[in-house]
Amino acid sequence: MYILQELMQSNIARFAIFGTLALVGGGAFVANIANQESAKCGDSFNGFNNELGVCSPKGDAMDNLIIVAGNTANSPAPSIEKDTKAYEFVSTSLANAANIKIISAASDLALIPTQSEFKITNKTNNAEGFLNGLNEVINDINTSLATPPTANGANYYEAIMKAVRDLNSTRSDKTKTGILVIGSGLSDGGTLNFADSDLLERDYTDVLKSFRPIEGSMSELKIYWSGIGQTTAPQADLSLNPELIDNLKNTYKGVFTKNGLTDKNLYFDDSVRNAKSINTEYKVKPVGIKVFEINDEYFKPGTAELLNPDKTTTNLAGIVDKAKRYANTNIIVTGYMAAGECTNEKVDTSLAGQRAEAIKQQLISQGIEQRRIQIENGGVFQPEISECQNGQWLEELAKSKRKVIINFE
Repeated sequence: MYILQELMQSNIARFAIFGTLALVGGGAFVANIANQESAKCGDSFNGFNNELGVCSPKGDAMDNLIIVAGNTANSPAPSIEKDTKAYEFVSTSLANAANIKIISAASDLALIPTQSEFKITNKTNNAEGFLNGLNEVINDINTSLATPPTANGANYYEAIMKAVRDLNSTRSDKTKTGILVIGSGLSDGGTLNFADSDLLERDYTDVLKSFRPIEGSMSELKIYWSGIGQTTAPQADLSLNPELIDNLKNTYKGVFTKNGLTDKNLYFDDSVRNAKSINTEYKVKPVGIKVFEINDEYFKPGTAELLNPDKTTTNLAGIVDKAKRYANTNIIVTGYMAAGECTNEKVDTSLAGQRAEAIKQQLISQGIEQRRIQIENGGVFQPEISECQNGQWLEELAKSKRKVIINFE
């Protein structure tokens, strides 16, 4: 009887142990499947959330995200590329069911299109299905990003501040908001105009001295900037060197800091590099190149003969340096003329053209290829600026009109 009882207890114990092992094994099997599913989500996520049907976002997942698109004339077509911070920023925000808008950095700052198009709508029960849906939405976003601008010109800073004001108007204490900027940042208008001055080449600390913030605090924002300083033809011909791109980054970083942004909330990457250009008929000014002027004092009075060729060569040194640095640009030389006297109704602009030709020859003598230099119009007269007022000749005004302008395009 005792032996039978012991055998029964032994078998019960074996059954309990076997059952426990089976449960543990089953749990391990389920956990293993879950781990495999989570691994498919990739490094940007914390695994797969089966209840929500999404890969769980980590890091910088936003509740509200605005993309400032550099869909400006002759700029790289903005896009969200895989394996970049920009892709991670957008994909995790989409997984977080963020509201996403796109604002054009073209001068009209148009909203393109509504954010309702940028949602993952189909709930899935696996990571692969979620990622497929995610990439479909990102493809839709990329299509919208490449929409040609409806206005000429670029205005990045104002577009970013418009996004800041939009986000601030909808923010609550728990809301995480961010801006993704995709584009070169090379505005040719607005507060930071890199086309009509030497702003790009100036020390950014000097630029910040005169800068005044515009309305809109950036203190609670996260900003990712993809492709700053990156260009395509004809802007690519300017070949912005690393120093200029660093100066461009520091300029924006400085003005953002004045608006309250902290260093840890600003990130730059180069994922737009070598992208195709936006198709547009708009013509844009090359940026970062100052217009040069050779005034009347460099010539003998009433002639196209240089008064001091050595002095002229020295004055042209900066132009020659830029012409060599930006080897694929054309150089446009234009001579301007004043009227000869108060009674002169028809102005002879031939002298202006001859002076332009003299400067062209000086540039050629300094090693600039003749094929790159063009004389515009053979001389220009500006009748809207009259050097004759009430029958009196204004010689100083006339002298200011006698000049040769050198530009790049």
